[in-house]
Amino acid sequence: MIPVGSQLEPRNPSDPVVRVCGVEGNRYVLAPVQFGPNFDLSTDQIAAAYVVDEFTLAIDQESEADLWKRFSTEKFDAAMHRKRRPAEPLPSPEDVFAAAAADDG
Repeated sequence: MIPVGSQLEPRNPSDPVVRVCGVEGNRYVLAPVQFGPNFDLSTDQIAAAYVVDEFTLAIDQESEADLWKRFSTEKFDAAMHRKRRPAEPLPSPEDVFAAAAADDG
């Protein structure tokens, strides 16, 4: 299975570099690294479009009973969440475009 967060290089240079966001059913959810909407591909489509030689292209399906068993044993750790730092704010779209324009020029 391709780990979530992995970056995949396209076989065709005109296609976008993507990051794996998650798994829904029997498809991987991908997001372009630069700009664009999320999309999903089956394992065959990913093998055809992206370099995935180091990964196993199988999606492990958990049964509903397995999911209930895993989620029912998780405990909320309030102390850990109080210590967690707030997320840094994301840059505005204007800042992103300005940085991209500065790199091109």
